[in-house]
Amino acid sequence: MRLRLRLIALLAALLTLVGSSFAQGKEYATWSATMEPTDIRAGESGRILIHLKVEDPWHVYGTEEAKPGPDGLAPMNTVISLPENKVLETNGKLVVPNPKKDFDKNFNIDVTYYEGEAIFSLPIKVKEGVSGKQEVTLDYSYQACRKGTCDIPRNNTLKVSFDVAPGEPRSERLAAMTGLPNQPEQPGATPEVAPENTDATGAGTPNDFSKMSLIGYIGFCFGAGLLSLLLPCVFPMIPITVSYFSKQKAEDEKVNIKGPLWYCLGIIGTFTGLGLLVTAVFGAAGIQNLATNPWVNGLMFLVFVGLGLSLFGVFNIALPSGMVNKVSAKSRTGGVLGPVLMGLTFTLTSFTCTVPVVGALLVAASKGDFLRPTIGMLCFSTAFAFPFFLLALFPGYLSKLPRSGSWMNTVKSFMGFLELAFAVKFLSNIDVVYQWGLITRPIALGVWFALAVIAAGYLFGWLQIATDHGASKIGWLRRGFGVATLVGGVMCLAAMEGYNLGKIGALLPPDPYPGRESKSENALPWMKDYKEAIAQAQASGKPVFVNFTGYTCTNCRYMEQNILPKGDVRKEFNDMVIVELYTDGKTDDNKQNQQLQQKLTGSVTLPVYVVLSPKGDVLSQFGGSTEDPDEFLKFIRDGKSKAGAIARR
Repeated sequence: MRLRLRLIALLAALLTLVGSSFAQGKEYATWSATMEPTDIRAGESGRILIHLKVEDPWHVYGTEEAKPGPDGLAPMNTVISLPENKVLETNGKLVVPNPKKDFDKNFNIDVTYYEGEAIFSLPIKVKEGVSGKQEVTLDYSYQACRKGTCDIPRNNTLKVSFDVAPGEPRSERLAAMTGLPNQPEQPGATPEVAPENTDATGAGTPNDFSKMSLIGYIGFCFGAGLLSLLLPCVFPMIPITVSYFSKQKAEDEKVNIKGPLWYCLGIIGTFTGLGLLVTAVFGAAGIQNLATNPWVNGLMFLVFVGLGLSLFGVFNIALPSGMVNKVSAKSRTGGVLGPVLMGLTFTLTSFTCTVPVVGALLVAASKGDFLRPTIGMLCFSTAFAFPFFLLALFPGYLSKLPRSGSWMNTVKSFMGFLELAFAVKFLSNIDVVYQWGLITRPIALGVWFALAVIAAGYLFGWLQIATDHGASKIGWLRRGFGVATLVGGVMCLAAMEGYNLGKIGALLPPDPYPGRESKSENALPWMKDYKEAIAQAQASGKPVFVNFTGYTCTNCRYMEQNILPKGDVRKEFNDMVIVELYTDGKTDDNKQNQQLQQKLTGSVTLPVYVVLSPKGDVLSQFGGSTEDPDEFLKFIRDGKSKAGAIARR
């Protein structure tokens, strides 16, 4: 009995000694605090920055109180508070960085915690009549643990010394400082809400590409190339490809595969080479700036007008006979050079509206990483070009069919009208970038209507062009296409009054024309200045929706006409500040918007949509276009949910 009592006493003494050593021994986390700003005055707002530094491999639990586990135990959560005093008063809730989350075997529960370094922020306001050197005390409590063991909970105080400058409070310093401070680049300290850089396919972010396996990366880029064929800016290239190669006639009995092959190699080579070259020289925004260049758009306008007139038989496009003989004795359109130049034309017309993976790859190239971008661009452009290889072969097969007759000439002539219609796009690009106001949406629709009426008259046989050889029988199929073309013209007239042309309407100038007020009652109330939008959001506490758009961006037009103003998507904007920022113009504001887009999203492709907190922190991000409103709604609601979580803290 006496031995048992002695053992119990000895055990109690040991426990007391251990507890005493814990209570008075080393702490595994250090805390410090500073005032911001350093020249704060009485009546002004500021914040106390609380810097936490945790020793490795220890961690400190988050501010969220954990529920006890199956053993009835839970760690102490971190608490920071400012006791009542004569100098400062709190001016908002404690702002905390986003903690890590994991299962804790010490307590058998899921917990939040911090490792490394993190900075908390307590919004404060200096009371009236305070001046000179001051010192206040913060109370804080926390618990540090590591795998298999924990320190005892700690309750301490922290001194904050600062000077209160003389003078009246400044108006710009009255608002509460509730933003999250910049975090140290440490394993445990991440921004309060990390950006979700997802594109329209949900495939991930530019930064994710470096983490993909090579096979997965190749598969992603190839699949993205196939998906990009669904974009509206690619549609006009289908008839252009068919019409161009339908003018070539094979002189032997074999299928002429050389032209289509070089056409696709031209697409692949210019997509990859031009993209990487322009990016390396001019940065990630180089391709976008090239696409808005007036000389490039003017050249493309002349090219498509020239192709259209050539299909009408006004003239034939051919290189000098000497050059043709040197390149290919059998080709009547320049052999290799002609198809390669067509591939270059294709690239320039479709580069800037392909899926966001292109921009993500080019951003990586602008930072010096060329291996994976090169592989990715080759895979992307190969998938993108392959269907056009088949289309380029198709006219060759048609020319081999017996009794093709005059219908093939009719097809080529009709495609000439389509090429003239698409040429309007390039002319309007020049106009809208410089905002001359000459080719507005109604003007472009009027030109399309006129071309549709003339094309319908040609299909009905009321008009003839240079390539027609005498009277030809007008069949029901041709009349049917004439009726459909005339209906298309009527739809253009209806579009002037608000009718939605779907993907085709994405080729038209913005509505309203930039710098002009919309006459539509359903127009969204876009703000045009980022700083003003953030100021309004801070005053109202609402999250911010940013639409990074472009004057020449066809995917932007599609989203603005078919997704943003519709149904439930529009309702989500009711409790948000919405701002529209053009990034591809020539003004200083446009250039600043482009820099802001790259800073916030790490991308220069358009469109990009971002939900921000009132302080300008990225909450969620969506790149590219989509036909699924639910997919877009998920992105908006996710950002708003995070904004609500921040506001409740």
